[in-house]
Amino acid sequence: MHDGQQYRCDLCRKPIVDEPHRHEWHWLKHYEMMLCPICFQGNWDGIGPVFERAFEKHLKDKNIPLPARNSKGRYPRES
Repeated sequence: MHDGQQYRCDLCRKPIVDEPHRHEWHWLKHYEMMLCPICFQGNWDGIGPVFERAFEKHLKDKNIPLPARNSKGRYPRES
């Protein structure tokens, strides 16, 4: 057991640990989205097709408009 908070990645839903001196997440401010290191690194060139549904739902729930797709046809990871 630890004293930190536990969250879930907004894309893959994997648990994310947040405790003193150990922050296993990346915050995408514009999307109000928390990503685990794997999703952050794996989607460097845009949100992959596997995660599009989760990404679109998250933005809809937060009332954030969908961004234009990038040159690869993906939603940009960061705007």
